[in-house]
Amino acid sequence: MLFVICEFFEETEKMSSVLDISIAFEDQEDADVNLVDCSRELAIASYGNFNELRLAGKMAHKVVLAATVPYFMKMFTSEMVEARSNAVHLNTIDAEIMETILNFVYTGRVKFTSANMERLLKAADYLQLSVLSSRCSDMLKAQITEQNVFSIRKFAMLYNAPQAVIGTDCFIQRFFESVSKSEEFVQLDFQTLVQILNWDHLHVDSEECVFEALIRWLEYDAPSRHVFAPNLLATVRMPFLRPAFIIDEVSKHPLFHSSMECRDLIDEAKNFHLVPERQSQFSTRFKTTVRICTDMPGRIYAMGGINQLQQSPSAVEYYDPSTKKWSLGKIGIAVFDRKIYVVGGYNGTERLKCAEMFDTRTNQWDTLSPMLKRRSAMCAITLGEHLFVCGGYDGNHALDSVESFDVRKKQWFARPPMLASRCAAASAVAKGLIYVIGGHNGVSIFNTVERFDPISQRWERVAPMQQPRCRLAATTFQDKIYAVGGYYNGEFVSTAEVYDPDTNQWVYIAPMSVSRARVSLVTNGDLLYAVGGYDGENNLSSVEVYHPTQNRWEKSAPMRIHEGGVGCVVVPLLPRSLNKLKRPITEHSVRERPLEKRGDGSYSEPLGLEVAADVAMANSSSSHQE
Repeated sequence: MLFVICEFFEETEKMSSVLDISIAFEDQEDADVNLVDCSRELAIASYGNFNELRLAGKMAHKVVLAATVPYFMKMFTSEMVEARSNAVHLNTIDAEIMETILNFVYTGRVKFTSANMERLLKAADYLQLSVLSSRCSDMLKAQITEQNVFSIRKFAMLYNAPQAVIGTDCFIQRFFESVSKSEEFVQLDFQTLVQILNWDHLHVDSEECVFEALIRWLEYDAPSRHVFAPNLLATVRMPFLRPAFIIDEVSKHPLFHSSMECRDLIDEAKNFHLVPERQSQFSTRFKTTVRICTDMPGRIYAMGGINQLQQSPSAVEYYDPSTKKWSLGKIGIAVFDRKIYVVGGYNGTERLKCAEMFDTRTNQWDTLSPMLKRRSAMCAITLGEHLFVCGGYDGNHALDSVESFDVRKKQWFARPPMLASRCAAASAVAKGLIYVIGGHNGVSIFNTVERFDPISQRWERVAPMQQPRCRLAATTFQDKIYAVGGYYNGEFVSTAEVYDPDTNQWVYIAPMSVSRARVSLVTNGDLLYAVGGYDGENNLSSVEVYHPTQNRWEKSAPMRIHEGGVGCVVVPLLPRSLNKLKRPITEHSVRERPLEKRGDGSYSEPLGLEVAADVAMANSSSSHQE
């Protein structure tokens, strides 16, 4: 039996403002004032004493209940008969659970067990006791496994536990291949199954995994479920299936033979693959958005920069979180659908407009059509199925021009220019908008920030950074943008700050351990990696890792062959590679850190759900002059 005690004195402090006491001692000579705040200790002691009185008389105080529980606040401040009565009848909550809740109201402590957790959540929802509902959600998230995730999701949705629902959805997306083989999966109702199969962030080796999952669901009760086959088949993104798989597996499956609609869908998929050069003009009922789960750990690929011999290595190295080591790879920078895009740059003679793509699945390079303009020191970022290149330097001027590469049409298109010419800036995507941050124009270094809305096709300014920076790096984590390092006013900086789009504010966070300009910053899982850079004297191969929930940096393994201004991207690990990672990472997929046991046997509360940010895109490396 699970037995956990959680403490919640924060709420006690809030509801006991009448007990706040401050003691001031004034020195007559210098008039210094020392304030001692005793409200927390007094509230704990007072409510503890009240609870002893309650237990002795088995009666609760209306003022305490009203101050803590919204349900009772409405009851006791209304014209209801209970407002004047000394007894309240609650037929929907059993005596044991009500006593647990009363004890929580007075002491800020609650005992969670495997037997009472569901009943506590039901009661907390009924009483509108959000603080207890939130803690119940945390405890539910801690119990998620591949075998029970769907039942926990259903229960959390029924009893208004949105954070627990988010936790289950995150878990399903991360580990879809394994949860789709569970007994609960084949027992899902049709509407829930369609909702899940339509998610864009399912983490699968290929679309074949989605097809095999829906076949398992259909075959579990084929006589009654075959009518759902057309709607389910439409959730499979067949443009991403191998043509041979469509012919050998999909078209030959007996569940689809009797359905004209299914046969039409299969023919549509075949036609899509029949003439590849017309795919961009092809109208299809299938979704053509690649499924990308950005909430997964991945390999960090580093390329560009220079080595100890002041040469630019053609090789690429990668950092594997399962081994915590850098290794040499044979690939030699932006990322989309596990494809790495390398654009522009400087070869020592001229700025480049070339573009290449490396497919990490096939280990093959492909030359793409060149950009519309030559540029180095630009920002490169993906949004949807487009690679955006913003600003940069053409050898004479800083640029305000923007262009994008359509990965389907394999063409470059001009986009509206930025509001300012910028090179050596940083870029990030948050909530569907592109942000270009800092940089310089050859005269001034900027703290200004502008963002692009792909729907309205317009740029607008937002709040500036705390500090002007060029040659900085940026990434996104949980819809917030982090900017680190850079150069300003003759100094290479170590400071870092974070931007919240909801408040339109930048605030400082803990600085890095060393100054880094031309640094690369990527989000990998729930950590931020600052890679390489230049400190004003040396090109750096060192790496440090930022923990957003703890606001601290720590050192990580250095790169082996690269130094200086490298470009970095993250390519998520395939599901079959996850077995190399330790199980705690799986457990942490539903909370940011494990419960910590205190000396008294109780447990500290979880900090909440991890939500990883978009897949990071690296800025192209710039020359020292840029």
